[in-house]
Amino acid sequence: MKENNFHLEGDFLIPAGVEKINLEHTWRLVDVMVKTKLAKSVSEARRLIEGGAVSISMENDEEGLQKIPSNLRNPILVAPYTYILKVGKRRWTKAHLK
Repeated sequence: MKENNFHLEGDFLIPAGVEKINLEHTWRLVDVMVKTKLAKSVSEARRLIEGGAVSISMENDEEGLQKIPSNLRNPILVAPYTYILKVGKRRWTKAHLK
């Protein structure tokens, strides 16, 4: 049986080896998803959001991962925060906006 390698980061258990990316300024969520390869295109990123497959949390947020509402067309990630993104069950990334 394969053992899951998770570690505690802030208040979250996230998989070991999650890609971490540093970005400047403010980004649209769909662009971050493409940049980090969570989606192949902006269109695919929008479809994933509309399908309820995308969850997000700011680091140190006590509420944990929250699904992006499907009616939210262009969520914006603002600096200076670190975001944890999850698409589906297995794709994760951590984006730090300076």
